[in-house]
Amino acid sequence: MKSSQSTGDLMISVSGIRGKIPEGLNLENILLFTNSFIETLRPKSIVIGRDSRPSGEFMEQIITGILLSKGIDVIQIGIVPTPTLKAVVNATGASGGIMISASHNPIVWNAFKFVGKNGFFFNQAQITTLMKFAEKGKFTPPKFLPKSKLKQNSREFIDLHIESVLKRVNVAKIKKRKFKVFLDAVNGGGSEVVPMLLQKLGCKVEKLYCEPGGVFPRAPEPTPSALTKTARAMKKTDAEIGFALDPDADRLVLLTPERGCISEEYTLPLSIYSVLPHTDSTNVVINLSSSFITGEVIDSYNKKLIRSKVGEANVVGDMQKTKAFFGGEGNGGV
Repeated sequence: MKSSQSTGDLMISVSGIRGKIPEGLNLENILLFTNSFIETLRPKSIVIGRDSRPSGEFMEQIITGILLSKGIDVIQIGIVPTPTLKAVVNATGASGGIMISASHNPIVWNAFKFVGKNGFFFNQAQITTLMKFAEKGKFTPPKFLPKSKLKQNSREFIDLHIESVLKRVNVAKIKKRKFKVFLDAVNGGGSEVVPMLLQKLGCKVEKLYCEPGGVFPRAPEPTPSALTKTARAMKKTDAEIGFALDPDADRLVLLTPERGCISEEYTLPLSIYSVLPHTDSTNVVINLSSSFITGEVIDSYNKKLIRSKVGEANVVGDMQKTKAFFGGEGNGGV
């Protein structure tokens, strides 16, 4: 299978399976790819999360029913960031997860993002295997299995992600600064979790578009043109720094009162700039579409730059192969 391909109304790549609702991800295809995921992973338990798209709950209920019918335990964590879904899979020891989100695509789209053991996205080999099962299309019919368990509204698991983040930063130092932060979550998956994290870091949070009600008030991809109103709104507050997210909160763009939106291409080099002085690790992985600025920052610390194919799964795969401490993509993902 090619690394990215279009099949009718579907887009299939290492990043998952995307389609419009209902043309691409109709009932038949949702059943097909859920069953193919089960055959690929053979899981005992699965965590399901979603962003705030109206079609997310529709997909969630179908996927949950199929998993339960195969004797697989399900933990539903509701509307969350994609990184939270992955962290919960890792923290609970679940076999894997499904994030229902088309990321920065328009609201009429949705997608499967497949997660395996330890919270890692499916790699290209796993996606290829999944598609082979989908092409065969032969699965055991669903049936009632009372032994499978469903945990709904499992919001307590979200704290597992927040606590894991807090363990990786100097909480006392951040709290001492008493940062005033402006947050635009595009009414998406980060609308509740990100403010919770910021408040635990002692930040005063000015919120814009943090109501996950199924409507994106701006273009979902956090580009400078999409964030003009956000930048103007921030200037009316006393915020020192701003963050803008995409619908599943796996992309982050910075804003300042003076400059407004800073291109997502700067998120990665600024993150590297803050991390590399504190590690002896030599390898840093970025994707082929990341800007030359990122490479210059890495070179300035005499670190080894490794370029991967586009897609988080490819970046993480190369990080594992090279034992890299840090990796990211030029689209605002770290």
